[in-house]
Amino acid sequence: IKLGDKKFLVTRGDPGQAIRGRQGDEGICIKQTLTALVVGIYGEGVQGGDCNVLVEGLGDYLKDTGV
Repeated sequence: IKLGDKKFLVTRGDPGQAIRGRQGDEGICIKQTLTALVVGIYGEGVQGGDCNVLVEGLGDYLKDTGV
């Protein structure tokens, strides 16, 4: 995944789940809803799992509300 000037190596991308990528201590998590993409980017000192839980939760909430 390339976002801006950074490249992230995809570490997971199951159908219906968020796509996750890492570059060193940084990472990205992307979840598709019906009409939007929820993108979470985290840096050094943040656990990737925390970002993933937030992005997945927000994405699921938006899907449930029709967004």
